Amino acid sequence: MSSLLRTPRTRWTIAGLAAVVVIVGLLVLFLRRPPVLTLERLQAAEQRWRASRISDYDMRITVSGVQRGVHKIEVRDAKVTGMTTGGAEGARHVWPRWTVEGLFDFLREELANAEDPENAFGVSDPSRVVLYAGFDEQTGYPRRFLRHVMGRQESVEWQIEEFRQVTQ
Repeated sequence: MSSLLRTPRTRWTIAGLAAVVVIVGLLVLFLRRPPVLTLERLQAAEQRWRASRISDYDMRITVSGVQRGVHKIEVRDAKVTGMTTGGAEGARHVWPRWTVEGLFDFLREELANAEDPENAFGVSDPSRVVLYAGFDEQTGYPRRFLRHVMGRQESVEWQIEEFRQVTQ
């Protein structure tokens, strides 16, 4: 077998397969990434959310990166009425952060942090902080967020895996 690996044809075949694997991996990563988060996109999404007038909903959010967990949130009259993280009740003092409005506040904070990355992330170059966010086309709620700080272990990602409006 080792003599088989020494032939130029075999080496080129292995190199070609490795290149295909890398290219497919990069394409999957690129296509999976939501658009860049901008203040304009955030404001447009918030407008759609306000226009939707949704105040009763359930969400399941998966968080990965620096923090990990699955959060199930129940919102009635625009306030969290129940929240579990990994099956256990979530700390009540963080409940307001897990409404759609709270997620919009979080995104605004992330935009501000990206403007002052030295204080927020310990990097001086703002171009090392990349923020991506995807929003629901109809109602505007934030579907997905990704922050990556190049050269640091500051990545965080969350995705609303399930969003269900509740009619009362």
